Amino acid sequence: MPQIGFRISDELAALIDARAASLGTERQDALRTDLHELYGALALAPGSIAESVRAHRQGVYGLVMQADRILTFGRRALRDRLSPAEVALVADHATGTWYDESTTPWLAFGVSESIRLDGLAEKWDVDGPALVAKLGALDYGACWALVDACQRFWARVKGGEQLDPRRLLEESQ
Repeated sequence: MPQIGFRISDELAALIDARAASLGTERQDALRTDLHELYGALALAPGSIAESVRAHRQGVYGLVMQADRILTFGRRALRDRLSPAEVALVADHATGTWYDESTTPWLAFGVSESIRLDGLAEKWDVDGPALVAKLGALDYGACWALVDACQRFWARVKGGEQLDPRRLLEESQ
């Protein structure tokens, strides 16, 4: 695997360290994962997001900041589209499931399988087909934001925090 070395500002280091802590990993692993996902997202993202990222790119700092903005806007949009119980169902589905830039678009399918096989709609008192339709209508950025929120949530739970999955979108910030 090629190695790349560069210097970063203290501000960027603090952002990366906070992200690594939320994922329960080391700085270099968080940075590697996020850069991989961001570049994958750029390849799959709608033109306006990809063009915006490319136009505002300022090295690694610009990429991290742009990714954070995409995730923040995605979480905000999801709060208006998904109920707390629907969010909890998605988080329950995501337990032990790893999504990356190539599998994120399959979130709706994965959730539909968990509803069918694990009875998650009944567990969370959610209209399963309606949730799957909502997830299927999400753009890539919103799916990425939801998957990222789930990954951060489960990393924090694994770290010993007692969190309510219904508040996942608020707690993942």
